[in-house]
Amino acid sequence: MTGDFVRDKDSCGSILLAAEIGAWCKANGKTIYEYLIDIYKDLGLYSEGLINIVKKRPTRSRRNQTNDDGFSKQTSGTIGQFKSDF
Repeated sequence: MTGDFVRDKDSCGSILLAAEIGAWCKANGKTIYEYLIDIYKDLGLYSEGLINIVKKRPTRSRRNQTNDDGFSKQTSGTIGQFKSDF
């Protein structure tokens, strides 16, 4: 039932694998935690982290502010041959 593929009911395979590991550990006198520590000692442990860097958005220059304001005030009320309600 276990393999390198995923089925629709993969949780059933996961719990079966956990039960098999638990049974093996009990037969060998270990806990699952001790078994995992042994694996980490053999293969190593991978750790990663995330650092968020937030930069403030630069303010618009005075020239851009006046251009934006002028554009919004100079609307003609038409788009091509169509009249706009804005």
